Order: sequence, then structure tokens, then C-alpha cells
Amino acid sequence: MFDLDYWQEVWHTIVSNKKRNILTAFCVFWGMFMLVILAGCGFGLQKQMLSQVDGLTTKGAFIFPGTTSEPYKGYKSGRHWKFNYKDCQDIAATFSKDITDISFMTVAFSGEDKNVVRGVKGATFDVAGTTPNYATINQPRILKGRFINKIDLEERRKVCVIGKEIENVLFDIDENPIGQTIRVNGIYFEVIGVCEALTENMNIMISLKKAVLMPLSTMQALYDDNYYWSSGMFNLSKTADTKQVEENIKQFLYSRYDISPTDASALFLFNTSLIFNQFNSLGVGLNILVWLVGLGTLLAGMIGVSNIMLITVRERTQEIGIRRALGATPATIIRQILCESVTLTLMAGIIGLMLGIWILNLIGTVISNSEVAFQPQISFNLSILALFILIICGLLAGLLPARKAIQIKAIEALQEE
Repeated sequence: MFDLDYWQEVWHTIVSNKKRNILTAFCVFWGMFMLVILAGCGFGLQKQMLSQVDGLTTKGAFIFPGTTSEPYKGYKSGRHWKFNYKDCQDIAATFSKDITDISFMTVAFSGEDKNVVRGVKGATFDVAGTTPNYATINQPRILKGRFINKIDLEERRKVCVIGKEIENVLFDIDENPIGQTIRVNGIYFEVIGVCEALTENMNIMISLKKAVLMPLSTMQALYDDNYYWSSGMFNLSKTADTKQVEENIKQFLYSRYDISPTDASALFLFNTSLIFNQFNSLGVGLNILVWLVGLGTLLAGMIGVSNIMLITVRERTQEIGIRRALGATPATIIRQILCESVTLTLMAGIIGLMLGIWILNLIGTVISNSEVAFQPQISFNLSILALFILIICGLLAGLLPARKAIQIKAIEALQEE
């Protein structure tokens, strides 16, 4: 049962030396405040870094054909080569244990001015053909309509998904582009969707907001093979060895297209897991630094609280002696000292926690009005963990003073002036 008189006594003991206790509690307050600010800023920085690659699969491989640099099997160096969607399918079938999904993209660049036209409005944009699985690997944001599907691919439909910037150029603000017809490189297509990349900081081959996407089969039927360049995209399984998969893909294509196995410039591979691993490692490093600084400051505050409690115990020698003479058990004395220590630590820490959260919200509000994506914040779980740490610190700070208190003998304490 809650004992109001008991806690009033604890409170009275704390406020009886306001100046001393405030100065002592400031170390705990500052430690918690710094922990919240650093943790919030570290989380915001990590989130901002990951936003730079938002939309990319976390474990994927992108391959691009290059130019051979070594002569091989009668072929001279400097040979341009290209692979196709069938190659990607064969790679996925051969290494099915490591590859869970594939996609393919070809990009055509028109020499015409204003190759994408609607009525009198037009501009020059990239034109690309891809497969439905592109949306699961590169993950575009669909703003209106839908993405290319399997039926579009099988029936070679003349449909397209346009970028947000193309919509702004070809259509008025109040117009719905879905179902409308546009002319792409002289051929009419029906618009089925509008999209953009989740982030423009990481574009694979094209900028989605400035491109027209059509089914790969339609692209291949309309354009000559010499009129595009291509990229294969692979989603890897969680257990796949990324480096080994890269080597397997490389040797598969080198063998099929008679390229020297030691040719380093004939094929370019881009591994997304390396980027995410680097960001995650940086995030772990930031978290370790945050907790070292925050816990170090809290430790200093805990030592300060412990020292003050030792002084308090010394000043209350007679009071403790009287309690012992009246029958107070060691457990009662220990409980009294620990409650005072935990209460002082919790009060200071909670104030630091609340002020830190308020400062983070203030920073987030100010930054939200700018173009910076940095949003500092801490999770609810971290707040609960911080409170738990405060309780532990309060208990540890009170252990030595409590031990000193129960060593006081009633007779000696009553005789002390």
C-alpha cells in the first residue's frame, strides 16, 4: 500500500538541502539531456543517410555491360557487347538458390527534339522498357494509376508510366493523365500511371521523374537492338554470399559472350548491400559513441549523488541512531536511503529527458520548414530504457551510503554531538 507519510519524509529530506541537491542533480540532468539529444540526432542522421537510397532493394545486384579491354578468342579489345532479358532469366535459373527475383531495363535515347509530345506540348525525355518486377527491386513511388503488369508485358501493349515531371509538362494541374494518349518517339501510348523515385539521390540508369516507362516487350518490338543500352537487376536471397553471386554472374556472362575471365572493364556490377552495410556500420558507430558519452555523463552524476548521500548520512547520524534504538531494522534504513537516492536521480533524469525531447521536437519543427530531410527523434522504447537506466543509477548511487548507514550503532550515534 502507498505510504504517503513515508514519501513525504523522503521529499522533506531531499528539499532540506535544496542548493546542494540541485547542484548534484544537475549532473544527472545533464547526462540524460545529452543522451537524448545525441541519440535523437544520431537516429535522425542515420535515417537521413538511409533516405538517400530509399526505394532500392537492400540486397540486390545491378549489372551493366561495358567495353572489353582484353583480346579474347579472336575478338579484339574495345568490343561493345550487350546482354538481354533471356540472359537474366538464365542466370536466375542457374543460380536459383541465391537469386529470388529479376528485372531488366533498356533505355533508348532519341536524337529528336521533344520526343515526348501531347498536342502542342512536348519535351525531350528518356524512354525505357522494363518488366513488372522492376517495382519490387527499384521500388518507385506510384503517384497515380498503376505500374506495368504481366499482361502488359505478354501482350506487348502500347501503354506507359510517365514521370512526375513529364506530367507537369504535358498536362494541366487539374487534368488526370490516366487514360490519356501521348506520342513517344512518334508512336502513341496510353498513360496508365505516374511515378517518381522515392529519392532522386540514387538513380539507376534513368531519373524516374523524367522518364517514360513501357513494357520491355513493347520496347523490343519498336526499337532496333542497336538503339538501346541495358541493365540487369537481381534481388538476392538473405543467405546469398553477395561477392560469390557477383562472381558467378560475371563468369556466366563472360563465358556466354566470349569475354576474357580477367577482363575488369567488360562488366560493371553495383551491389546495394555494400551501401546498406556501410550505413548500418556507421549507425552502429554513432550509437556506440552516443551511449559512451551519455552513460559516461550519467556515471559522473551517479557518483555525485552517491557522494552527497554519504554526506547526508553523516549529517543524520543521530537521526539514524534514534531509528535504530526505536527498533528500525537494517532493511528499513537501507530502503530509506535507496528511496532518497532513486527519487533524486529520477527527478533530475526525467527533467533532462523531457527537455531533451522538447528540444528535438523544436529542431524537427524548424527543419521541417526547410528542404533538409534531417528529423531528430527518439523512440518510445529508448525513453523507457532511459528511465530504467535512471532507476539502476539511483540504486547504485545509494548502495554505499546505505551500507554506511546500517553500520552506525545506536549507542555511538546517540553520544555524538
